[in-house]
Formats: sequence, C-alpha cells, structure tokens
Amino acid sequence: MLSEAGGQGFQVVCVFQDISQVRRLWTAEADGFLSLFGAKVVLRGIADERTLEQLSLLCGEYDREVKTESYQRGGVLVPAGGGHTVS
Repeated sequence: MLSEAGGQGFQVVCVFQDISQVRRLWTAEADGFLSLFGAKVVLRGIADERTLEQLSLLCGEYDREVKTESYQRGGVLVPAGGGHTVS
C-alpha cells in the first residue's frame, strides 16, 4: 500500500525515534524500512547502533579535503594558529 500512495496523491509521513521501534513491530521487514521513503529527515540524539549503521550505509562514503597550515620555527614544524590545525 505504501508504494501506491504517491500514485494516488497521498503524502505518507512516518515518524519514529530509531529503527528499533520499527523492528519491534515488523521484525525482519524493518531492515528495508528506510528504503521505502524517498526523503528522510534525521535528527540528532540517535543512540541505537543498528539505526546509526543503516544511516551510515545510506549516506555512503564521503572523502573531504582537509587543509592543514604549518610553518617552521627553529627547525621544528609547527601548526599555524598556535598549535592547532586549520581545516
């Protein structure tokens, strides 16, 4: 039924704290639950490890560029800004 909602003009909103709540109701089917929705809103405070794992898998890998500035003082390489790195 959920897959037909969009074609019928319905907007389905499902709210839960973490996947453990879904797991209690739908056991094995809960693993694919997040794939049912095109848009997901994730708020902070999730403590359930399996939920965090699923969200991490959904996000995929992301390599970000980190810029580090340093200079040499007395033959020793020192990070810029008094001992911390700038990213």
